[in-house]
Amino acid sequence: MSIRARLCVAAQHPHLMGIFPSKIHIKRPLDRVFHIAKTMAMTDQISPALARILAKRAAAEKLIADTIEQERRLRELGDDRRLATRRKIIIGGELFALAGADKAAAAMLERIKGGLKRHQDRAAFGLPPLPDQADGADSPSASVP
Repeated sequence: MSIRARLCVAAQHPHLMGIFPSKIHIKRPLDRVFHIAKTMAMTDQISPALARILAKRAAAEKLIADTIEQERRLRELGDDRRLATRRKIIIGGELFALAGADKAAAAMLERIKGGLKRHQDRAAFGLPPLPDQADGADSPSASVP
């Protein structure tokens, strides 16, 4: 039986895979086909079409591995961002508490509030909008026609 015929039989009739000797037992039919193809590739009996299929599979496996690695890195970045945000909230809370008891901390808090530029930030502290924001142009995109 030719190699191509073996691959066709392996793909279409996995229950007949027992007639082909194999050192390992593979359960999924497609994996059996690739196992046979790899075995043939080692003996230089592989067709160009099968070589392309194997190359595409290797590329897909690499893409999956890269995607998993990228997700892991993004997860770590998300953890870092959450920790940084938590630190800012804690420091802000401590600054507000200290400003109630210490005049120097209260003065620093007022300087920080006075330096706020965005309308949303100023509104969060009950501050009036800056003179150039009074007309509603609080973002650069609002001034574009």
